[in-house]
Amino acid sequence: MDGGQYDSYMDGQMGARQYDSYMDGQMDAGHNDSYMDGQMDVGHNDSYMDGQMDVGQNDSYMDGQIDVGQNDSYMDGQMDVGQNDSYMDGQMDVGHNDSNMDGQMDVGHNDSNMDGQMDVGQYDSYMDGQMDVGNNDFYMDAQMDVGQNDSYMDGQMDVGHNDSYMDGQMDVGQYDSYMDGQMDVGQYDSYMDGQMDVGQNDSNMDGQMDVGHNDSNMDGQMDVGQYDSYMDGQMDVGQYDSYMDGQMDVGHNDSNMDGQMDVGQYDSYMDGQMDVDIMIPTWMDRWT
Repeated sequence: MDGGQYDSYMDGQMGARQYDSYMDGQMDAGHNDSYMDGQMDVGHNDSYMDGQMDVGQNDSYMDGQIDVGQNDSYMDGQMDVGQNDSYMDGQMDVGHNDSNMDGQMDVGHNDSNMDGQMDVGQYDSYMDGQMDVGNNDFYMDAQMDVGQNDSYMDGQMDVGHNDSYMDGQMDVGQYDSYMDGQMDVGQYDSYMDGQMDVGQNDSNMDGQMDVGHNDSNMDGQMDVGQYDSYMDGQMDVGQYDSYMDGQMDVGHNDSNMDGQMDVGQYDSYMDGQMDVDIMIPTWMDRWT
């Protein structure tokens, strides 16, 4: 069925503009559509189950993929939204003030998440999971070419800023985060289990990071300028950096445990090699 509006369809395909619903098929609609077990390409205010949705905002669905703007909710699927979204047992990409349990959350600030992954910018808390943020974006299992406030995981992203993704490659300008892959960003980036080349204010776990300053990294490599910390990897920074179990090449004010460090001054190092001038803040001091 290829209709204009107020159309319904089951076990097939539908092309409608608005206020359409069908089950087990494909839908290309404008907004306010719902269907189950199919694919939907809509504008906003759509809901469906067990399919794929590419919408603008205010959408909800279950067990599928969603690419929306903001104010969306779904369960057991993938969601790429702007802000103020909530869902359980899935993936969420939001802007701020969101809560998520048993899944993945990418938010900007003032968010809480338990038993999952959270990508946030600041003032966020979560338990038993992973956090990867530049700020406000994330995605899973998809490919995204966006400007800002986008998220996805297990794919490729070429964005400008405010993006994060996992298990893929990212070539961005700034405000990007990345997990389990490679990232080349400008600043305010974070990722886990991969490689990152960023400017500043980045965090990285289990990967490689090349940043400017204000970065943190665990279990990987970091090349930063200053104010960086990571654990179990390599770090090449300028100052105020700390990491454990890796290698660090910094200018000053760096600390490293169980690795190799070639620095200029204000660096400390344990169980490895150290070239320092005076002592520096600890890794815990970086977070206090």
